[in-house]
Amino acid sequence: DEELLDAARNFLRSGGLEIDLTAKVAHASKILKWYSIDFGKSEVEVIRHVSNYLDPADSEILLDLLATSELKVVYQPYDWGLNC
Repeated sequence: DEELLDAARNFLRSGGLEIDLTAKVAHASKILKWYSIDFGKSEVEVIRHVSNYLDPADSEILLDLLATSELKVVYQPYDWGLNC
C-alpha cells in the first residue's frame, strides 16, 4: 500500500496535476478523466481526492479554488510514446 501511495504522490507531483494560479486552471493528466470513476463521482470529487497526494500548500490552494467554484480543469494531452 505504501508503494502505491508513493507512486500516486510522485505521479501527481511530477506533472500529473499542475495548477496555474493566475488563470485558476488545473491541468490534469488525461488518466484522471479516463479512470475518473475510480476517484470520484464528479470532476470536483476527483480533484478533491487528488489533492490528498499533493504538497500541502498546493492542496490548500486547489481546495480553496474548488470551494469558490473558480477552478477550471483542463486535461493534458496523453503522451502515447510512454507506452512503447
